Amino acid sequence: MKHIRKAYDLRSHPQRLADLGLVSLREMARGLNLHTNTVKKWRDAGLLTGRIANDKGEFFYYPPGPHLTRPRIGRPPRQRPAPQETPTASAQGGAV
Repeated sequence: MKHIRKAYDLRSHPQRLADLGLVSLREMARGLNLHTNTVKKWRDAGLLTGRIANDKGEFFYYPPGPHLTRPRIGRPPRQRPAPQETPTASAQGGAV
């Protein structure tokens, strides 16, 4: 394939995807300040979309819009019980 691209001066598939505005895994991770594994997890979860760039399974990603909400990382906050009401009537004898 490479010799055909060279003979006819054709751009590779990743280059054509970049021409369309898609970015590589590393560029996406750098732009979102994330690890590359997190980018892949977000893609699998449907938060990011992309297209396969080659037969190695590498993706090029569409840049996310302003609507991207970053999921909470880590353990979810624990549910705290509702505070119990304190009696408002003063105790026998009152304050000193």
